[in-house]
Amino acid sequence: MKKRARRLLPKRKIEILVPNLNISRNSTESINLASPNSYVQNFEDGQEYYAAIENGCTCIITKNLNDFNFSERKF
Repeated sequence: MKKRARRLLPKRKIEILVPNLNISRNSTESINLASPNSYVQNFEDGQEYYAAIENGCTCIITKNLNDFNFSERKF
């Protein structure tokens, strides 16, 4: 594969993926739920998790599933 084609492949994948995504907003409520949860190791992961629940998401895109080992739901 030529160098230019390799550089364009990730861009093309993003172009296919983006129209099928909804980006969730963080609310004060999702932030307040993440803070006191002692199982949440990383505050940012907690915010993402509770924002996903609040916005009715069916999945979370992540590189590391272990970041959400505190999850009460299967995404």
